[in-house]
Amino acid sequence: MNTSTNPLFLGWGNSSSNDDWMKSTPPTFGALPTVAVMPCAMVFTFNMAEGSILNCSVTGTNTVSYFRVVTNSTTTTILRRSGEACATIEWYPRPVISGKGIPAQPTSQFLPISADRRRRGAMFQGKPYSWIPRGNAICLYDNDGSTSGEFAIITQNHTKATLTLPIPAFNAGFFEMSVVAAVLFLSGRNID
Repeated sequence: MNTSTNPLFLGWGNSSSNDDWMKSTPPTFGALPTVAVMPCAMVFTFNMAEGSILNCSVTGTNTVSYFRVVTNSTTTTILRRSGEACATIEWYPRPVISGKGIPAQPTSQFLPISADRRRRGAMFQGKPYSWIPRGNAICLYDNDGSTSGEFAIITQNHTKATLTLPIPAFNAGFFEMSVVAAVLFLSGRNID
């Protein structure tokens, strides 16, 4: 696949880790124990031991595995920690995705590309969103502009990919759909 014309691959290169963690300040010069500060975002890593997102584990900062991505010659399955399938991608000439809450449909319909080829759409809880390349990242935004900032950020380097979700987006349920999108975007396969 020629990735130079795919707007969701443009700009990929070496990216450094971009942790947006808040700093903890010890109270009263060490007289009291330091309170652990909650991060403002959750960062998940796609550990690509074989150099491909199509066979990897997805872990959080606590090294707990949340998902496994397993691929054979025709199918990629994204498995939850429990072993239950979250989504399955069948790599036909026109790939098809299905899963819990995802009716079987072409991947080009699941993440439709815009007419100007600068973004991909996504529906979540009945509301439209857009995945848009920004530098070395692919970011998820709402389409109506009612919320500022990103709902999810996908980045990649040679050995891993990361998914960053602000806490409100994680709590709203964007985690699974963002993992599925990351696998599709970074698969290196034609999803149209």
